Amino acid sequence: MQPTSGVTNFFNNSLRIGTQTSEINLELADPRREQMKIPASWDLSNWKPKIQFSGKPNSFGATIMYPNGNFQQFPQQPLFYGSEPNNFIYPYFSHRKTTQFQPQISASNAILIEETFQQLPSKLDRLLNPDSPFFSLFRRTCDSILDLKISCDQWENGKQAGLILEDGTLLPINNMGEGITESSHSKSSLDTWSGSGLALQSRL
Repeated sequence: MQPTSGVTNFFNNSLRIGTQTSEINLELADPRREQMKIPASWDLSNWKPKIQFSGKPNSFGATIMYPNGNFQQFPQQPLFYGSEPNNFIYPYFSHRKTTQFQPQISASNAILIEETFQQLPSKLDRLLNPDSPFFSLFRRTCDSILDLKISCDQWENGKQAGLILEDGTLLPINNMGEGITESSHSKSSLDTWSGSGLALQSRL
């Protein structure tokens, strides 16, 4: 529904052992036109969109119930936008750890919705602007939860998130443990949350 880098892997890896097929059914309440890639002519007043994902490993398809009651392919792929503020969900999956962070800071990187933490420097750099309406909230939350001041500073060919030490050097966030990285990423999303959902997945 929303563009992410590992949709196929998500379905493949989430199947129960021994299962050959999978089906997921969703029903959405109060659909928002600004979040969905749907024709302007669709009447949303009484529409409760039902979405069905089904298939087998490496071959999954999706259909949606149109306002006329018929199930068909999505009018556009993907159905939802993959950038703030019009994204549908903030995915928070068990495979969210990234192998590297993107040091190049840009507005597009800051609002990109992703399954991993690759764009964390851009997201934190946006929050750490003292003129940002979320700056004080982010600082207070980091202090109360982590007892640390997470910053974003110049690093190699861009910026990196981390902790500025007393000598002025940066301790990169990827050297601070997974808990710090995950907490910082979740805060960078929730501080700017605008009504989109939070999708959680954990493996037992």
